Amino acid sequence: MKKKLLLFAAITMTAACAKAQMHSAMNFIGNATFTAVTFQASQDNAKDTVIIADGNTSVTLPELHYNAMGMTLPSIKFTDLTYVMEGNPMAGTGKFTWEKQYADTVITLADGVTEKHLTNVTLKVVYTHTSGQLDVDVTFNYGSMPSPLHYVQQGYYTVVPNDWNLVGRGTSKNPYKVYDEDDVTAIKDAVTNGASAEGIYFQAMSDVTYAENTYAAGTVFNLPGSADAVASVKADNSVAASKTIKVIKDGRIVILGNGNAYGATGLEF
Repeated sequence: MKKKLLLFAAITMTAACAKAQMHSAMNFIGNATFTAVTFQASQDNAKDTVIIADGNTSVTLPELHYNAMGMTLPSIKFTDLTYVMEGNPMAGTGKFTWEKQYADTVITLADGVTEKHLTNVTLKVVYTHTSGQLDVDVTFNYGSMPSPLHYVQQGYYTVVPNDWNLVGRGTSKNPYKVYDEDDVTAIKDAVTNGASAEGIYFQAMSDVTYAENTYAAGTVFNLPGSADAVASVKADNSVAASKTIKVIKDGRIVILGNGNAYGATGLEF
């Protein structure tokens, strides 16, 4: 029970919030890759959701899609797991690892009814509190399929739904993740519809192109202060290596150079 409370306390801000989440599923959303190992063929799946639930003793994978083969595996739920804790979750340095191997097992699918025979299962799931990141790595043989299957995901703790319709929590340690142009549009639409951008953080997870402008992966977009601030556009539409997004109330977004929230230059789009 102490371990359960510590994990939820690590994810939430207070012990009270931890208790409130004791019976709630935790969603970790992020990009994933599903591979048929024998055929060396992989499928990337955007923004899969992996769920930790049942008092932190189960890990549920999403449906696994392999478009080229026209194949979808149903969601798989691994139960009766335990974790090892490192660091101090109350100080924000907690790290939790679920690790298990099954030579031969029957897994109940996420529908709670259907059972499936799996063999040679190796599961490792690691949650790092400082980033809100969950790293999932699972290999297994599924029924009579001829190839071992390998699933990896880098997800982030996300409260769903949220105003931004984005992965993450919007904090400096777990910013909302910007994967593509649709995510930038989601920011724009949220502000247009009245969401406040004050104190919100975003991070580019890949090189994002929006309105023909590209923003490098790893850029942290910080939205301090008022969402109503206005900035002008640089004549050459250039952007400094370190950028800050500023959202204007009418839905326009401004990229400001060098982290200056109220600078005189920036790229508006």
